[in-house]
Amino acid sequence: MAGGAPQPLPLRKDVRIPGTRLASSMVGPGGLISLLTASPDQWLYQASLLDPSTGNVTRIPVSFEGEVQAPVWTRDGKLVATGSVLGMSIWRFHPAH
Repeated sequence: MAGGAPQPLPLRKDVRIPGTRLASSMVGPGGLISLLTASPDQWLYQASLLDPSTGNVTRIPVSFEGEVQAPVWTRDGKLVATGSVLGMSIWRFHPAH
């Protein structure tokens, strides 16, 4: 980050950034910013990378059946995240006779 005046980052209409906690470890090599994104075609949040120079957001493909949380960069330039598995079920209750 070289400093300077704040700049707006235009995002595609199909990408939303949910309430993201800001941390210095979100900014990685080359200035890429790791963050969570939400989209209309996914129930769970996805880990993504934001290129602040272009405004492009790229989802990070993971082979994990759950929600990825808190993607951050390590000091040696690796991206790590935690995850959680959510279990849900729908119940239909009938009155007892």
